[in-house]
Amino acid sequence: MRPLTKRIFLTALTCPTLGWLMRQDQIHNTITAADRFQIEQGQELGKRARALYPEGTLIATREFDSAVAATPNLMSDPDTKTLFEPAFLTDDFATRADILTRKPDGSWHMTEVKASTNDKAEFIDDMAYTTFVIERTGFNISEISLLLISKEYRLGMPPENLFVELNHTKEVKTRVEDFKPICTELEELTRTPQKPEPELRLECRGCARSLRYSTMLGYLWMLWITSRRIYGLKHCTAQL
Repeated sequence: MRPLTKRIFLTALTCPTLGWLMRQDQIHNTITAADRFQIEQGQELGKRARALYPEGTLIATREFDSAVAATPNLMSDPDTKTLFEPAFLTDDFATRADILTRKPDGSWHMTEVKASTNDKAEFIDDMAYTTFVIERTGFNISEISLLLISKEYRLGMPPENLFVELNHTKEVKTRVEDFKPICTELEELTRTPQKPEPELRLECRGCARSLRYSTMLGYLWMLWITSRRIYGLKHCTAQL
């Protein structure tokens, strides 16, 4: 079975059923042209972000197990100042960080790069999961930053002006503590052979997989309203 990735974990937080389906490889999404464009845009942004750290070392392999094997050796090497795309796997929790920078005290500053000009609450959960997994492997993350696209950037400006860095250490560390009591439960829930029963929630809006269920509920609601109207009409007619 595949490990619990960040995408699966964060999905299972709001929809255990969908998280279970993703981990059990029962969902096969087709990459659209729009998806491919976003992927390429993210890759280009990552390259530009890495250019801000000329001393950095890139773990270029896309093979996750190979990246996991290479990461601790590089992080244990005092000559490694900055690491790009390090990978971590512990107790079936898996993640890759964008940028890790060694601090003078031996701890690490984690920086996540997002193709957005606006800070979003969902980014906190994103960084919290990555921090949680890295710290679970035994490394200390003492500072956490978010690298966004600057709204002030204009064509022709120096490359370093493309980004704005926001410190989210306090918010992320708080969210990590929220994750700790539920991480084992979510791992077991998405690993069990028994699919969790779906529960319609507010977060289900816009989810294509809830469309059939929500459509049926809407249909039943319409039947109930119609029956009430017919009953009212018959009742009024009887009085006449």
